[in-house]
Amino acid sequence: MSQLSPQSQKSHPEILEFPGAVFLTGSKTLITYSSESTGREIFSGKTSPIEVPIGKKTYEVVPWGKKNNLPQLITEKVYVSEVVSSNIEFNIATGYGQGVTPVKYEYDSHGRRTPIPYYDNPEINDWLEQNDITNYLLEQLTDMKMYFNVFPEIIISEDQRRITNIFSKEAMFSRWEKMDKHGVIRNHFYSANWGQTLSSQMSPKSPEKENDPIITPVLDFRFPLRDLRERMSAKTNDRRFIVPVRFPTPGNQYYQKPYWWSVFESGWYDYAVLIPKYKRKLISELSVIRYHVQLSDDYFEQIYKSEKITDEKAKESRKTLEYQNINDFLANSETTNKSILSGIKYSPDGSVQMQRMKITKIDDNVKGGEFIEDSEEASNIICYAMGVHPSIRGASPGKSKTINGTEARELFIIKQNLERTYRDRLLFPFNHIIKPFNNWPPDVFFHIFDITLTTLDKNPNGTATLKTEI
Repeated sequence: MSQLSPQSQKSHPEILEFPGAVFLTGSKTLITYSSESTGREIFSGKTSPIEVPIGKKTYEVVPWGKKNNLPQLITEKVYVSEVVSSNIEFNIATGYGQGVTPVKYEYDSHGRRTPIPYYDNPEINDWLEQNDITNYLLEQLTDMKMYFNVFPEIIISEDQRRITNIFSKEAMFSRWEKMDKHGVIRNHFYSANWGQTLSSQMSPKSPEKENDPIITPVLDFRFPLRDLRERMSAKTNDRRFIVPVRFPTPGNQYYQKPYWWSVFESGWYDYAVLIPKYKRKLISELSVIRYHVQLSDDYFEQIYKSEKITDEKAKESRKTLEYQNINDFLANSETTNKSILSGIKYSPDGSVQMQRMKITKIDDNVKGGEFIEDSEEASNIICYAMGVHPSIRGASPGKSKTINGTEARELFIIKQNLERTYRDRLLFPFNHIIKPFNNWPPDVFFHIFDITLTTLDKNPNGTATLKTEI
């Protein structure tokens, strides 16, 4: 920053870099940029199919994210934020309800149907018990709420007459083959190495260990039951198939993009996780930010251009020097005769001034409640994006943010009613593939009951009921 009145550069501040911000410990200065969203970077960039050799054949696999590790990156981000991770767990739990139950429907005079649990078919009961449906449903819900993509795998008996098992192939390790000319995905690939050794750098000349990835044929997304029956009629040797199930989002042919991922692109996630990092530093040093320096998003690019710096390492060194200059300038703010010149540019019509630098002095009294309102705002917006009311998860701090039991119960009922779209997709393999293929009674369906809360004046024990009208 050559415009600053120079001071001897004896101090070398510790530079703490956060998403979208830098903190200079020497002068207690927070530097932010007027336009920056680091979270958006994980979704940017075009991808090309990866050539994966398996045996004597090479397959074109569609990467998930520009480095084929997008689900891994999302998972890492989820666990950094207590609000996001708690919301994911809440969405999984509400989606689970009372678990998968076989039912028959009863209809009243108005045509409304009520599901009634049905346990009179020993074959269905044995099948559910042998397949650990509890664990299966939890795995599927986890992937659905995190990624909007699930990968159920069905196993066919040797005589080709029954579907004997259903498993959940973890979404993080799943990838699709490129569609053929008919728009059909033929194969699913499963490996724990996606985004690592099985990356965009892989080539037919660098094969991985045997059976990695595992390849499994995929049923036709449009007509999975018909496709399965045709394959069995053709006496195929395949006994394992992936049933493509997803929560559709616009413009995504292979991997869906959950709506709640907007918290990363908007920058609210970055801001939310920045606050606890700063407060930890605040507590350890018993200090607060003294200055807030706002730089234009092209601030350093203008310096590189004016000083003709093109090398990436030289750019990083120049940026560090600039931070040191800012720190030196502000470290002794009480010294007189200090000046700064900062350029101003105007909007195209000349009506709006756009400063390249703005320095604001912050009250330096430690009050102990710094950023409470900011944290609450970030938490509320994240909860809004994830479909979780903050008042029933405790995301809003403060005594005045509590709600009464009736409001909490009604909010929970609304939340569970909205789970039907997800549940219908997750129950698709049961109701539309397994049941007809195994020739189970056509009037038997698989259903997930809500947890129905009752008030104490109607039920002194406060126990839940199963009966649900649809």
